Amino acid sequence: MMGSSTSVHALSLRAPIANEEERALFQRRLAAMLLALFILAAAFWVANAIAVAFLSPQYLRDVLYATNAQFHLATTAAAAIGWLVLRKRKLSVTALGAVDATLAIGLCLGWVMMVATAGLWATASRGEFVALLACSYTLVLRASTTAARRTAGNSP
Repeated sequence: MMGSSTSVHALSLRAPIANEEERALFQRRLAAMLLALFILAAAFWVANAIAVAFLSPQYLRDVLYATNAQFHLATTAAAAIGWLVLRKRKLSVTALGAVDATLAIGLCLGWVMMVATAGLWATASRGEFVALLACSYTLVLRASTTAARRTAGNSP
């Protein structure tokens, strides 16, 4: 596939997609990753709301209206919207690469903003670890579901 628009350079971040079957597989895997992130993030939010309702009901408004909660919900919604778009539309390889990169960076930025606006960095609770954990889960899930077939025998 030398010279083709589907060829990938050794240092490229783009998935090596050579045909329609591989493009469809990549799109399905990217959609599955976003669905899993949506489910995880939504479940964490619901678990947090339930815990606050039972343990500290006076802070229940913060679960909905605090800035960090809004970042959590917005980031969760971005994953859901990405999943819905990828389920409904057939995107080109270039568009899939752009969606993949934009969402990977955007979701991680959302988790960082969630922690930054909670004021955890100003306390001894080490809030950066919360952001690091959320970003790590996002990127590990991305890597495990959208992994390219780059092996020694299948290099570009």
